[in-house]
Amino acid sequence: MVFGLALVLALLFGVATMALGATGGNFILGTANSAGAVSKLTANIANPALQLVNTSTGAASTALKLTVASGKPPLTVNAAAGKATNLDADKIDGQEASDLAEPRGYAHVKLAGGVDTLYPSKGVNGVVIPTGKTSVYCFDLTFTPKTAVGSPHPNNSAVVATGTNSVSSSSDIVDNECDAPHDDAVARTYGSNTGTDAPINFQIVFE
Repeated sequence: MVFGLALVLALLFGVATMALGATGGNFILGTANSAGAVSKLTANIANPALQLVNTSTGAASTALKLTVASGKPPLTVNAAAGKATNLDADKIDGQEASDLAEPRGYAHVKLAGGVDTLYPSKGVNGVVIPTGKTSVYCFDLTFTPKTAVGSPHPNNSAVVATGTNSVSSSSDIVDNECDAPHDDAVARTYGSNTGTDAPINFQIVFE
């Protein structure tokens, strides 16, 4: 009888142990609960099915905390889900959202080297042709590129070969051809239908 009375009081006043909040039991606020199966809430209402409100102004205050094992996604949504209202996804894979709207760097490069200021450019501090070279262009960028793609004028069948320091297969090319600070990327140009080195005007994009 004493045990039964204590159990009733515990359920009424919220002092139940973790075991009482286990699978099949009540969810007890203010204490740890455990479950061995999925807990599901289904509703058919014109409002949120569940709302969490935390009015605290403390530095660590939040309405929801998700903790999962290493490498596991903290959240999944159904394939037909729409956009999350007011969700601030500021960074994706370490990049600012603004970086995804357009290439991180690009420029028109002049025949004798340097950025052609008649065209827009981005992320390029400078372009130089190393001493003794005629068709090698070394770039000083505001970021470390993963790849670079160059193209001559559509009317020119010349070739633009590129390399960046972040790719192991081309890092030696950049190091051998370019000196700091113009050692973030390199481009080598070949003449139209000749296959030999030749300086040309070209466009280049960096990511």
